[in-house]
Amino acid sequence: MQRFILGTDAAKYSTSNDGIGDGTKFQQGLDLFDGRAFPTGIISSLPLFGEAKGVVVEGSTTNTSQQTAYVATGSYGLAVVNTSQFNNPIILGQLDLAGDATDVAVDANLKIAAVATNNGGLQLVDVSDPMLPVLKQTININASQVEVVDGIAYATVGTSLRAVNLLSGEQIQQVTLPSSGTVTGLARDGSYLYGFISGPDIFFTVDISNSAAVTLKGQLTVSIASTDVGVFAGNGIASIAGSGLSTIDISNPANPTLISGSDNFFVARNVALNGSGLGLVSQEGLGVGLYSLSDPQNTNNFITSFDTPGFTYGVALASGIAYVADGTGGLQVINYLPFDNKGVAPTVTITSPVVDLDPNQTGIQITEGASISIQANVTDDVQVRNVELLVNGQVVSNDLSFPFDLQAIALSNDPNAPVVNVQTRVTDTGGNTSLSNILTFDLVPDTIAPSIDSFSANMRTATIRFSEALDTTKITAANFTLINSSNQTIVPENIQFRDGDRTIQLTYPALAVGNYQLVIDAAQLSDRAGNALGVEDVIKTFDITPELILTAPQSNFVGYSGTPVNITTFEIASNTTLPTQIQDIEISFVMDDGDSAPGDFDFKDLNLYLDDINTGIILNGWPNDASDFRNTVSGTPLNGDAILAALQADGKLIATFSDADPSDNYWDLSGGFDATLKIK
Repeated sequence: MQRFILGTDAAKYSTSNDGIGDGTKFQQGLDLFDGRAFPTGIISSLPLFGEAKGVVVEGSTTNTSQQTAYVATGSYGLAVVNTSQFNNPIILGQLDLAGDATDVAVDANLKIAAVATNNGGLQLVDVSDPMLPVLKQTININASQVEVVDGIAYATVGTSLRAVNLLSGEQIQQVTLPSSGTVTGLARDGSYLYGFISGPDIFFTVDISNSAAVTLKGQLTVSIASTDVGVFAGNGIASIAGSGLSTIDISNPANPTLISGSDNFFVARNVALNGSGLGLVSQEGLGVGLYSLSDPQNTNNFITSFDTPGFTYGVALASGIAYVADGTGGLQVINYLPFDNKGVAPTVTITSPVVDLDPNQTGIQITEGASISIQANVTDDVQVRNVELLVNGQVVSNDLSFPFDLQAIALSNDPNAPVVNVQTRVTDTGGNTSLSNILTFDLVPDTIAPSIDSFSANMRTATIRFSEALDTTKITAANFTLINSSNQTIVPENIQFRDGDRTIQLTYPALAVGNYQLVIDAAQLSDRAGNALGVEDVIKTFDITPELILTAPQSNFVGYSGTPVNITTFEIASNTTLPTQIQDIEISFVMDDGDSAPGDFDFKDLNLYLDDINTGIILNGWPNDASDFRNTVSGTPLNGDAILAALQADGKLIATFSDADPSDNYWDLSGGFDATLKIK
């Protein structure tokens, strides 16, 4: 009926015989009859407040034609743009944020954008209403790069990686990265992060498969002449943009190896690959370069370039279109290849690295409820638009850009046929579609009940990690009863699943000081195969202790090379109730309100001492030669009882830095800042 109304020929794939499907043209607002598609080059320019410095595009699983771009806009903050129609992007909302927004990442499930604004902090923005984005919380760290996975923002601060809970804002973990310098590029592929530290020129890999135990995995020195170096990772290869292009084999993240250094020096700030052998390179004032990267040993296979009106900081690819963060030029939309008009569908084959439980039996045997990682090898005569993952014929994910993140769950809809069929559907930019081979997995019954591996809680969250993935479709707030010391029940604001559904996080309104019991209805929690956690309730107890907040405005910060540095003296008010134990210490510094500027900072190895007692907390993430910065570091201290005794003795704590390795760089600083010490 739709084809009849439009006047198109229902018997033809393309009424105009140009090889581009009528459906594809209709979605993009193109004339179905004149045989013309988008020209190559810039097809739309969208002015934005501020300067576009970073961009990410998210697709929809419910409607594959819908997509949204989130743009980090430098001195302004964040822009949210509907990019569903490539040549007509529409601004949905813009938000003014403090600092310099250089990177952005989005959790599509939580509808929270994490914006790295450097001295403005890590800004967490509620984008549930894209027309009215709202600042949710500011984390006081000098965040320059950010990636988001399972409700956690992984932000780089100098030479440290901070894991931040998007819902509560708490810093879950800090990972010290190699050497000193600044992380200028960060990318994710699967359960690993890949980044580059400018200065010492170190490429590094980080394992994030367990959000409670993020681990530095491997590193490699790669000589790059540039200071702003970008990273892209996919299908076992990392591409490095800086003074040309370099490639690294990351098939073993613990041992990355160089494939090829830069074959030719040229301006390169960032790079994005399309998965069909092409890469788009941000070339600052020279626009965007298109390179063939089908051979990772040849990093100088130039094809063409596209000039832009501004300064290209970054590029994201989605649905075969390039979205360019072009500084004062705003968001530039570039059709870098002609639409596929040859009528040739893509080819795709899929494999899985899952371990066959019984190799002697026909087929692939896996445990019922297990996660299945799918690897897709996709080729097309032009390029791929999107890849959908089908499990037993149902679409479970839709990925618009390479690397394609494909994960299935081994569950059958038919108890009489314990098999799972996994397939992918690939569509190219001409609307041509093809299906992959089918992977069939025979399910081995899971008869072992899950158990609780770990439990932790604080004033905002309770986190439970299980021995295996749970059936999240049956878990509700009613399964968890939090009772305070007054026997009142507190309902969680949010339930979140991460680590492949092995971890549950309950987020609450800020809990008052006191004793708590979390009652878990074990009979209602089960693994994906239906095995219950237990018959009787599981009870976890924890205490919320008083939080002391000690401030020291306009603190003196003076020191010289290799010597301990006096930060400030924190004092508590008289008649303050002290905690009975110290569980956590958090120290924050802010220098962006007219305080005098410091000189050179040591980048790492700075131990925090309180009254000459080593806390064991390493202060990382300092900028170098900066006139303003924010840094917040927290952790469970060593010698907590001794620190508490010192505070009880005179009501004050003298904070100092001591450099564990003063030879790595030098102090020579003097300045003022605002400092806050929290003791929990």
